[in-house]
Amino acid sequence: MFCPNCGKENDPSVRHCKSCGSFIPDFSAESGSSAPADSLNFSNVSEAPQPMSFETLSQDEINNFQNNDSRYKEYTMSDVVAKKSKKKLIITLIVIAAVIALGVASFFIIRSIISGNAVKNIQEDPTKYVFESYRTTAESMKNDNAVLKAATATDNDQKTVRTTISQNGYSQTTMYSIDLPAKKFYALTEQSNTISQEMKKYYSGPEKIKAEFYTDMQKAVAKVEMDNDKYDYYVNLDNLREEAVTSMFGPKGENVFKIDQKTYDTVMDVYEFVYNNLAKNTDPFGIEALAEKLGQDFDKCGNINVAQESVEIDGAKTDAYVISHTFNSTDIITSVLTDVKDWAKDVININDDINAMLDQALSQMDVSQLVSQINSSAQNFELVFKHYVNKDNALMQAEIIANINGQGFKLTVTFGADPASSKKITLKVATVSSAAESVLETITVTNESTPAEEKYVATYSGMLITGNTTYTRNTSTGDFTITNNMSSPMSAMGGQGAIVPSQSSDSIANVSLSGNLKIDDDSMTMTYSQPSYDGSDIKIEYYVSGKAEINELSSNNNLLTAKSSDIQKVLFPKQSYNL
Repeated sequence: MFCPNCGKENDPSVRHCKSCGSFIPDFSAESGSSAPADSLNFSNVSEAPQPMSFETLSQDEINNFQNNDSRYKEYTMSDVVAKKSKKKLIITLIVIAAVIALGVASFFIIRSIISGNAVKNIQEDPTKYVFESYRTTAESMKNDNAVLKAATATDNDQKTVRTTISQNGYSQTTMYSIDLPAKKFYALTEQSNTISQEMKKYYSGPEKIKAEFYTDMQKAVAKVEMDNDKYDYYVNLDNLREEAVTSMFGPKGENVFKIDQKTYDTVMDVYEFVYNNLAKNTDPFGIEALAEKLGQDFDKCGNINVAQESVEIDGAKTDAYVISHTFNSTDIITSVLTDVKDWAKDVININDDINAMLDQALSQMDVSQLVSQINSSAQNFELVFKHYVNKDNALMQAEIIANINGQGFKLTVTFGADPASSKKITLKVATVSSAAESVLETITVTNESTPAEEKYVATYSGMLITGNTTYTRNTSTGDFTITNNMSSPMSAMGGQGAIVPSQSSDSIANVSLSGNLKIDDDSMTMTYSQPSYDGSDIKIEYYVSGKAEINELSSNNNLLTAKSSDIQKVLFPKQSYNL
């Protein structure tokens, strides 16, 4: 096929000249012939087609040729590129729009799935989820309050608590310290009576008494000091029954308490039961198992509803997981009492006599009869536990509603939409009926602290008490003050059983207490004074630590071979009051 522009020969199937790029018409299709170009006979040169030149055509012929059907329009490379770019841009825009639409849809779908999964996960064990929300909120409150954090310091399952009271030459210290992982315990009682000669007319006895007790899983040691007399004994706990021959519990020898063989055996059975359980595990009496069982009772008996809702908590709109346990029958009472009975029978297995006594006591607790009595007096019974939990599994608000025959009460505790940063806790007690809800009392504790001063204000309003209690503490010196300013509307109206009687309002409702409170990373020491009946001050020191301050005592005196007279001196120190 020859190009009509430059005359160069091209392949019959090509529509653009490979030399000049001009469009080559399909003459065979135009003439209606379907024969290929190779089959044409050009033997007669005079009949052979000659190259076409625009110079030989008139202007009308050229215009007619160029304006003919689109098949004959001349296309350049720029036209092709422009077409492809436009098409590519359109495709790209479509893809981008599709991706955006898919992303938006995916966001809502994924959010819906996550929300749905969260509700589904809560529904699998709603009671456990509620308990964990309490723990989360309590932990955030503790971390936000240095006093509360120090007072509840149990990070290592260790604790030491010591209280000292002193007044006019008399002082008394009591202390206990426990290390649960190591299973060690220490206790101390110490008294000092450096009293005046005048006071000795009324009291005669040792001026100094100090008693210490230490135990681990191998031995127990007791040390006692009374003035100049000192006594210390130990007991090997591994084989106590076999070695207890002349002990204060033993049926042979001196037998301080004069008990018979059967009583002695029973006492030893109880000891071995407790000792063996403590030695084997950290939950010796199955309390955790019982708690789990009771949780299952709530999930099994209650009409449970879990939903994600937009609610109002302390005046703020927020999203919440609302978990409601509703009990419309006494099934929950039956289940709880039955599980407690079963737990008692399964856990306590000391000896035949004690087991029989336990069975007899439990048999008298007829669950069905008790429930029947409740049903007969409560035709309409409803108990509701409603909890509002945020996305961080922190408890924002809890409600307990009890209603019997249309009358009952409602208890509401509010921690706020974000308990970790909340500055206010509210407790509200109200009576409820089918007609209305009447608030009896509202107590609000507000945190007004600054870096220089801790300040908490408890405000009371309602029918029982009105007023406030204010606690302030200088964070630098530790000096604190607690003041009460309360009154009772019922007392003012002459009501019976008022919380704050009018005749003692000055001593009870308006009290001011001052002292010092020092807080370290893992301990707290509080000292304060309060007036005594004789006008003198009683000084009190309270110390609590998250560490076990244990004095590991030792002794060479076996209690099981001690004399009765020596044991009696320890157990019953000679002292008397001449009043």
